Amino acid sequence: MHPAYKKSTLVNKATQASQLLVTTSDLVTRTLLSQADNFTKSTKPVKPVTFTPTAHKNIRRINTFSTQAAGLSSAAVGTVSKYAQNIGANITKRKNGNARGFDKDGNFIETYKPGVLNKSLMAFNTVFDGVEQAGRNLLAGGADSVSTVVGHRWGAEAGEVAAHLGGGVRNVGLVYIDVTGVSRRAILKSVAKGMVVGEVKGGGRVIVGGQGDENISVTGGNGTGDNFDAGSINSARSLKDGAAGPSKGRYT
Repeated sequence: MHPAYKKSTLVNKATQASQLLVTTSDLVTRTLLSQADNFTKSTKPVKPVTFTPTAHKNIRRINTFSTQAAGLSSAAVGTVSKYAQNIGANITKRKNGNARGFDKDGNFIETYKPGVLNKSLMAFNTVFDGVEQAGRNLLAGGADSVSTVVGHRWGAEAGEVAAHLGGGVRNVGLVYIDVTGVSRRAILKSVAKGMVVGEVKGGGRVIVGGQGDENISVTGGNGTGDNFDAGSINSARSLKDGAAGPSKGRYT
């Protein structure tokens, strides 16, 4: 991130709010899991509930369908991000290929002052990164705690059913998070936050914000390109890397 953004009260407050959201969701998740554990220790099981093979089969279908939907949602996000990246590159590139706030050698320009719009977009993106991570934490923790309670109270079969249904609800929630976040991640980050293209030797281009975890990609060239502000699309990278909740994977 360009040092100029670190001086912004708006961006700093947004970072604090995002961290608070993730920390709070993690606390709630841990509380749910702790209460579920206490329930298993203080409550005696009742007569186990059983289900017919057909019921188990149908419930597994629900979980399988929601998992596939979650996978398709993730793939759709990647596709939209790819096209938004290309559009953003054409919209935001400057004639000299340099990002604002950096000179041709990639060094910080000390006198650079980001505009209100840039700082507002940075703050907006930071907060909503926190909202998404908090949502994922709660979905994972809620599903796990419910299956623990049900499995203890009503038997292994009931616990398995609860786990499948809880996984379905979690996957639906993750799909919703992906769908509502497409425009923000793909358009806001890629277009508004500087999909800046720098020319490289050999006719290639440097693009900020590739797919997956890569933020910089170089295509079609054989030399060194101009540098740019990759930090502006990484506003909450440290937050997401360091404050991950109990969920171990994107979808299960």
